[in-house]
Amino acid sequence: MIHFFRRIRRKLLNQERVGKYLIYAVGEILLVVIGILIALQVNNWNQERISRDKEKVYLKEIRASLEKDLADQNRVFDFNGKKIALILQIISEMGKDKSKTEHMLYLFGLLNKEPEGSLVNYDVFIPNRAAFDNMLSSENIGIVQDDELRSKLSEYYRGEIVDTGTQERVKQIVRKFSDLITRLGVNKESMRAMMNMETNYPSAEEMDPINGPEIMGQIFLMMKNVESQNVWLEEVQENTQFLIQNIDQYLGQLTTTIPVNPNT
Repeated sequence: MIHFFRRIRRKLLNQERVGKYLIYAVGEILLVVIGILIALQVNNWNQERISRDKEKVYLKEIRASLEKDLADQNRVFDFNGKKIALILQIISEMGKDKSKTEHMLYLFGLLNKEPEGSLVNYDVFIPNRAAFDNMLSSENIGIVQDDELRSKLSEYYRGEIVDTGTQERVKQIVRKFSDLITRLGVNKESMRAMMNMETNYPSAEEMDPINGPEIMGQIFLMMKNVESQNVWLEEVQENTQFLIQNIDQYLGQLTTTIPVNPNT
């Protein structure tokens, strides 16, 4: 092709047809410019396709993480439901007209069995954010073109920082109760029942807190904070489900709008 154009230029110059030569030269320049523009456009198409392919991969990974979040949220709901039921059972039982020793043996018997929803355990929800963090560290969140979806993703994962007043409170109350109940558990009857050991420790009948306001107040406070955790978690779960729907909708649109490489 290059030799062909050279022959045309040489022929025009030999014939001293300067006007036609200039027109030819301009045309040749235009062809070069058009070729460059086409090459740039093809490169832009390819880069855009690569970016959109990466965007799809990241969003699919984030969607999978959100599905795990839903499973983790349901796990916490299940744990908390059993814990609330256990606390209601304890409140009812401890309110009966029984001796302190009977109340103590009932309470420590439950703790010793460690049922699901135990008073000395807690469960919290922590978002699975590895996929989102990978996108941030490698590409920046700007790879997600949709402004609304990008904003919702940032808000969702930023919520992990905002949330923690509720969940940290649950942890603190459980730890405080565990310290309290452990201290009260060191008495003559509990050592006999749980360790088959005779001691000179004070008896449960001498320990007022066994069914006094402190321990029962802590149990009741624990239940109310678990309920607050559930209320917070319900809102988080709604946001999780909504995000999954948004990602599905956006990925469907993205599949139909990815530019087609003209060379394929």
